[in-house]
Amino acid sequence: MTTKTKEQPPDQKQKHSAGRPRNKPPGPEIPDSIATVPCGGGTVAEHPGLPGVTVELVLADRDLANQALACNVNNRPEKSRVEAALRRDVEHDDFLYNGSTWVFNWLGEMDDGQHRAWVIAETGIPLWVTIVRGTDPLAWYTIDSNAVRRAADELAREGVANPGTTAAVAKLMHVQITSPGERGKAGSSKTQATTSEILATIKTHPELIEAAAFACDAAKDPRRPVKMNRVAFAAAYWLFTMRDAETGRWFMERVVDGEGIGGGSPGSQILAFRARLSRQADTGGELLNQPTQLWFLARTWRAFQAGEEVERLMRPKGGYKGEFPEIVAASGLVAIPNGKEPRDVPVPAFSGG
Repeated sequence: MTTKTKEQPPDQKQKHSAGRPRNKPPGPEIPDSIATVPCGGGTVAEHPGLPGVTVELVLADRDLANQALACNVNNRPEKSRVEAALRRDVEHDDFLYNGSTWVFNWLGEMDDGQHRAWVIAETGIPLWVTIVRGTDPLAWYTIDSNAVRRAADELAREGVANPGTTAAVAKLMHVQITSPGERGKAGSSKTQATTSEILATIKTHPELIEAAAFACDAAKDPRRPVKMNRVAFAAAYWLFTMRDAETGRWFMERVVDGEGIGGGSPGSQILAFRARLSRQADTGGELLNQPTQLWFLARTWRAFQAGEEVERLMRPKGGYKGEFPEIVAASGLVAIPNGKEPRDVPVPAFSGG
């Protein structure tokens, strides 16, 4: 008896030749493992419409995780940032079961869930897992191919205005303030903040919502500097108003509208910043990205605070390396969530150039 297999789509043929196996029916050569044998931790569900596919809900411990990883032989490479972010959620008891699966195809290979398996194996903390067995190996290409739910989606569901900018500035603040020495440059962090961490940061610092609203309103103001970056402006607004609420707001309002700051008046340093953005746009040069705009905003703020005259803003000697501009808050401390309980983290002194 000949077993029929699905016709392989033309765009998949090259991918399979690069390593993924061709479609193949299950056979007796598959060894008994977590990929093929139920764990016995709960009811195994199946449906005649999907012959050979089963679903089981289990509390996966370190032993089961190691068994799963033994089947992780033909998956995509592990992403250390994803694993580290997931591990923080698990260790801080912020991980919530959402129905996500460990998927094993009918060849006995793990197609999805490796990062959760690694975290369980390394921490020893058991997690509830839905195990799906017997899927078509070709389905591997469809996993995680659609839109991923992010912090901005949750904020939108909760009715928070400007959810995208709010989530982005909260992520930037969380990553940089909690561990600036380890987490890379402004706007290009090597560490991935989790959705739980971003939402917890906003809950601890709801003023970030106001900062995002300011930046989004500024983006609609015809007097704004051309090509302003919303996240950079929101971050600057939050950092400056934390130090001095009234002065910080006045400063950022003048950055946006440029009113009453010429001729040696207070805030004349802002003209240099506005001119820098305009010069880049007028000459067709490289536009200033988020970390560069934030650095120049911080540099302008420092000059404003010191009463320093600035005619032209220049990159620092040796070139701008993307270092995050650090600013002291008025209190000297910022509450940053760490698991269930927030902790006070000293904000380093300003070093904006």
